[in-house]
Amino acid sequence: MPNSSNNYKTGEVCDQEARYQCLNCDWAEREVFVDVSLGLLFPFCKSCPAPGDATWHLVQAVSA
Repeated sequence: MPNSSNNYKTGEVCDQEARYQCLNCDWAEREVFVDVSLGLLFPFCKSCPAPGDATWHLVQAVSA
């Protein structure tokens, strides 16, 4: 089922190839982005100071 919020957690399957921003880092005033391809798992954020799940927010979808 597609995600209606455009937010994804580490380990979820990507259902839309796009650029995503780490919300944890955004709230800490750091800009961290990843490009995730369709079908891949969302990664941990390498810039978050505390280990654990990251929340990724869709920023820009890839044009077909």
